[in-house]
Amino acid sequence: MKLKATGIVRKIDELGRLVIPKEIRTSQNWKEGSPMEIFMSEEGMVIRKFQSQVSDQGVILKELDALLQVTSPKAAESIRKAMVYIQQN
Repeated sequence: MKLKATGIVRKIDELGRLVIPKEIRTSQNWKEGSPMEIFMSEEGMVIRKFQSQVSDQGVILKELDALLQVTSPKAAESIRKAMVYIQQN
């Protein structure tokens, strides 16, 4: 893995939080609420935006859309919420 130094140093606060500078968040398209994953190795830690294991969200959305046609109104509302969640992540 090739690493690029930014010259930015941040301290961990008393609650264990670390602020990622806005310039880095913007360049990586990391928005507030973005799910992040953390990997550890002998050399240190890597943080990256979470990438779902779902290979094709389009296929899943089509299948959920088909279910909307044959399900109860209550179940349809849950399916719509799931579809919105999938599209946002």
